Amino acid sequence: MITIKSAAAKAKTHERALWLALTVAFIVPFSFYVMLCFIVGSDFLGINVRSAGAMLDGSAITPHVYRQMVPVMANSIIAITPEALRLAVEHMLQGWLSEHVSMFAQMVRFRHPNVPPAELTTHLYAFAVVNVIDYAFLLGYVYYTWALARRLFAAYFSIQVLAPCFAIIAIPPLCAKFAYIYDFPVLFFSAWLTYVLLEKRLVLFTVAIALATFNKETSFYLIAVFAMYGYSQLPRRTWAVHLLCQCFLFVLIKGGVTLYYQQNHGEFLWVYGWYDHIMTNMDGYTVYTFLGLMAAVALLGFRWKAQPLLLQCWMVMLPFSVLSWYLFGMRNEYRVMYEMFPALILISCHTLAYLLQGQETDHKNQGFHAS
Repeated sequence: MITIKSAAAKAKTHERALWLALTVAFIVPFSFYVMLCFIVGSDFLGINVRSAGAMLDGSAITPHVYRQMVPVMANSIIAITPEALRLAVEHMLQGWLSEHVSMFAQMVRFRHPNVPPAELTTHLYAFAVVNVIDYAFLLGYVYYTWALARRLFAAYFSIQVLAPCFAIIAIPPLCAKFAYIYDFPVLFFSAWLTYVLLEKRLVLFTVAIALATFNKETSFYLIAVFAMYGYSQLPRRTWAVHLLCQCFLFVLIKGGVTLYYQQNHGEFLWVYGWYDHIMTNMDGYTVYTFLGLMAAVALLGFRWKAQPLLLQCWMVMLPFSVLSWYLFGMRNEYRVMYEMFPALILISCHTLAYLLQGQETDHKNQGFHAS
């Protein structure tokens, strides 16, 4: 007979597996909540010139139309989808939309109290496909944040539990007001390609830069991190060849997409957000903002030299990411800094884990700066 004592002893033996199982048990349901926030924040993947239909047919405004990876993936899936499946999904979503008590209908009415937008009702299957794609990228981002934690902080199991949880928790307040279909792929590429670079799979990293650029031109952050990290960690000739190839692919993809959609309306660098920042903060900012800033500095700057070199390289990019938000992003539009999230989460969790554990084991168990 299994006693409480024997059950506790068995649980102790499999403690790490249990903690990871609990982590997954938290992340999976919470990820659906994140998607609900994302759907509402994106105004159901955009209305009018930013709608999913406009993105998929290439008529969206700039700069949104330049971010074509998800639209190409969605169009490919739609093209090979059996008509019976497409009609079944549309019928299901239309049924949810007509049921006033359904969560889907209530979400739509939250943003559009009078009538559902035509962009949603006429593109229900495209809406479903894009959401599935984005959800896959969201889970991929969380997974590779965990993989980085496991690879970088093998001596701190607590980070391997905290990092994926924090990775998913950090998203809802940032995508509830501003969200676009290329956002979650940005998070994924930042985490995945950081892991690929850490593993020194250089050909994969270089080729994937093209795909990341096809999703959003902020892939230049990844190129910059490669330039800093690879300069000291790779043979100089190998580093230079891959860096040149990455720059070439970036210019090729970005230039090609820009030329292809050069007739689309819109502004590539929208600077009105800068005026919004200035006017909002004419009387200073709240004490809560100041305290939050001090907490962020403490979490990210504490024990700076103990952070892995790759994360230090990402931190160098933080001021430039903040500047891009200040100049081109709206107030509270922190999604502009999504590229930084995996690294910032890992650094913050490292600080928290060290403070909780109360002892330094990283230099003893792993050579951070050597890796």
